[in-house]
Amino acid sequence: MTLSLQMPILPNKAKETEYIPLLKEVPVRIKAGIDFLEKKGIKPVVLIGHSLGATMAADFLATNNDQRVKAFTGIGMRASLPEKERLLDTVVSLKQIQQPVLDIYGSNSIDRIVNSARQRAASMVKAGNAHSSQVKIEGANHFYNSHEPQLLKTIITWLEKLQAIDRDGKVSLKSGPH
Repeated sequence: MTLSLQMPILPNKAKETEYIPLLKEVPVRIKAGIDFLEKKGIKPVVLIGHSLGATMAADFLATNNDQRVKAFTGIGMRASLPEKERLLDTVVSLKQIQQPVLDIYGSNSIDRIVNSARQRAASMVKAGNAHSSQVKIEGANHFYNSHEPQLLKTIITWLEKLQAIDRDGKVSLKSGPH
């Protein structure tokens, strides 16, 4: 089962810094979604976000450490930002996320995302989860137009790998009948 959550959003012309005050709304929304899934008996919970949604999910995991979330996939995650925008910096958040993280980006994505791939990878290493991974999808733009099947396969393959690891007792990601 999937559950799509609407994160706080502003008009397209909004500056990134205008999202900073909205970050306080994110934990309430994500926790409500997790609570809903929990009441339905749906487990495991894996967060998947794209672009700013991935940034918000990464910030949530870094600051809340909700152990009900077993893994996180960030697609086209925002990169390191100037000091005044540190709250929107996935490079900082990724250092603090304890769950396995899959960082996916397209080779033809936004320059700031492509150029910060090494920084994001280094942050995941600093977080210390050996099951985190980074994947570049060749030819994909920021929206993965015509690369959707490869994007989906990348996520499924990584989650299946985590489940295989779980059978060996190394990751707490259990699959239910859903």
